[in-house]
Amino acid sequence: MGTQYFIGPVDSVTMPLSFTANTTNTIMVKYKRPTECHIFDGFFYEVDQNTRTVAVQFAKLDQASCLLDDTVYEVPLDFLPTEAGTYLFKFWTGTDDEGHDTYIEAEAIVGQ
Repeated sequence: MGTQYFIGPVDSVTMPLSFTANTTNTIMVKYKRPTECHIFDGFFYEVDQNTRTVAVQFAKLDQASCLLDDTVYEVPLDFLPTEAGTYLFKFWTGTDDEGHDTYIEAEAIVGQ
């Protein structure tokens, strides 16, 4: 069957207090893997004007047995804004009981 790819939820986020245009700014993202067979494979990252939607992306290895993994992992998300202004980050946290997407929303105010 091969490798499958999945989008996973973000547990929490640590944002810098300030951001600078034309400089790489690091946002720390925490997540949990569904199983030990799910390997971090970067971020789903969607841009819509000044809104950034982010989720964790996993590659799932094709293995017969995959144990649950409750470990919290932390990875950096590099953000390189080219213009000053306010950016809205929406970190996907999953879906609610009615199937609607839920997010951690955080503003990034970028100066020159």
